[in-house]
Amino acid sequence: MAIPQAVEPFYRQLGVDRPVPLYRGPITATHGQQVTSARAVIRADLRAGFDVSATYFTPVDLGSPGDPFRFHRLPDISLDAHPRAVPRPTTIPRLRPPTAAHSEHKRRAGNLIWHSDGQVSRVVAHIVNFPDAPTGRPVRYPDGSGADRIYAVAGDWAVTIDAHADGRRLTDQLTEGGGFLLTHVVAVEREDGRSFDFAESSHVLEALTMFLWFVAGRRVTPILPVGFATDGTPVAADWGERAVDRWRPAVSWIDPVHGGADVEHLLPLWLACWEDPHWREVLTLTAHYYVSANHPNPVQAAIALAQIPLELLCWTVAFPLRYWPDEDAYRTDTAAARLRKLLARLGIATAIPPHLTRLADLANRDGRGWDGPAAFTGTRNQIIHPTRPSSKRVDFQTDIEAWRLGVMYVELAVLSMLGYAGRYLARTGEQQAGAGVQVPWPASQGRRWT
Repeated sequence: MAIPQAVEPFYRQLGVDRPVPLYRGPITATHGQQVTSARAVIRADLRAGFDVSATYFTPVDLGSPGDPFRFHRLPDISLDAHPRAVPRPTTIPRLRPPTAAHSEHKRRAGNLIWHSDGQVSRVVAHIVNFPDAPTGRPVRYPDGSGADRIYAVAGDWAVTIDAHADGRRLTDQLTEGGGFLLTHVVAVEREDGRSFDFAESSHVLEALTMFLWFVAGRRVTPILPVGFATDGTPVAADWGERAVDRWRPAVSWIDPVHGGADVEHLLPLWLACWEDPHWREVLTLTAHYYVSANHPNPVQAAIALAQIPLELLCWTVAFPLRYWPDEDAYRTDTAAARLRKLLARLGIATAIPPHLTRLADLANRDGRGWDGPAAFTGTRNQIIHPTRPSSKRVDFQTDIEAWRLGVMYVELAVLSMLGYAGRYLARTGEQQAGAGVQVPWPASQGRRWT
């Protein structure tokens, strides 16, 4: 069988934290009542996040020099030239002022969408800071090298994720020094090959964004999507700003050795749940709190953040099953009791894992006899509602273990709710690559959202 070619990226980045060129040409910039035409360079800046900026020269200074907000207001920028094809600049061009009387402006450009009439057959977006995930599904690059592909079909959509041709040679630099890099390319298309409106892909990319956050444990986001007509012409692009995180070592439930196959398993389940507006909101909120809780700086805040999605899942998954006779009974129950019922419903053990020795000592102190839910919520309560004297507070290492347990509960609760039956890397174990284990619930359990 012939090895397929990797998805070709539309935009290039020459190095970690380097800007991505988007456009060079005429624009119209509107600042309040002032309208001006100019030639501009528009680029995506990837140094402290992701934002799109336009640099251009005008005959007059826009905004009063004494106005402290003039550089923070977003101008309404439109492109004067609108050819059929989306421009593909390959280098960062340098603009020079037409005369000495012209003023230079560099402003955030806000959300720009380049959209020609007609439909697209494929949308290609660029993913920032996604780790490699082996699948055993090879693809080939123009230089003859190869890598693994992630591919999944979910409903009407087929999703393909390949490593970015440029990002592959810069990954070591990224992981050693941190920063922002276009590491992967994702292609979204109809599974049956039909064309679709460019705007339809935004629904899939939004779902994929939250999914990648949950997979990577940080804000790993598809940016700069480009839509292609059936003849391969790029006819639509969205240069809107998105939230991305700087590369940092972030532990998640994905085992680096088997991660790609697990991603392929989970993605269709995630997208199926996403189609329901109620559960879409649940997944979105859970992903946001999860990536925040997954950054334990400080760990006490991360513990408190981890309890929020657990409370959300208690309400949306466990409460409808009549574990409580009414809402008042639910709200008067303890957080530990609610969490215990949720875990029981999802097939997740409530005992404290053996590696968490400091947390087990806390649970057995003074004859408490706490299980995992009680130890986690008890640690959280001591942080949020401290008692005097302060010497009764638990030590830092116990906080770390409580955080590991709480975030693992979030991961397992989401996986079980979606009906995932693959492997995961337990935070409460040795956390070594290749140490992933089978999820604790039976494969026949199925999804737990309705």
